[in-house]
Amino acid sequence: MRRAYPRHSRGASFAQKGFSKTRLAAHLTEAGIGYRHLRGLGTPKRGRDAARAGDVESFERIFLAHMDEPEALVDLGEAIALAKDQTVCLLCQRDPEHCHRLIVANRMVAETGRELRHLFMESETTQFG
Repeated sequence: MRRAYPRHSRGASFAQKGFSKTRLAAHLTEAGIGYRHLRGLGTPKRGRDAARAGDVESFERIFLAHMDEPEALVDLGEAIALAKDQTVCLLCQRDPEHCHRLIVANRMVAETGRELRHLFMESETTQFG
């Protein structure tokens, strides 16, 4: 049997760990904030598998190699172009010091000279899932 919503098969805790891009975009739009999903800046499956296994060294190697792939370079270029003209925010669900987004953010800072600040939620109860 095929599930209509395969993400829901990951268990009840999935909604607490992740969020829907569609709902997030809707919430941000309501607040007057633009949203752009840059898929090329995400972690490839092998990298996610390494991260889940706690293999930080492999994860970083895989992600750094991924950042040299055409889709990642195009999306990084788009992120950099956006950051040159306006304030941007990268979303991460983990401690920023242990997240691949820090690699992306550092590359953006190197290209734009913009300041990098980490923002944290005051409450863990806000969800976009």
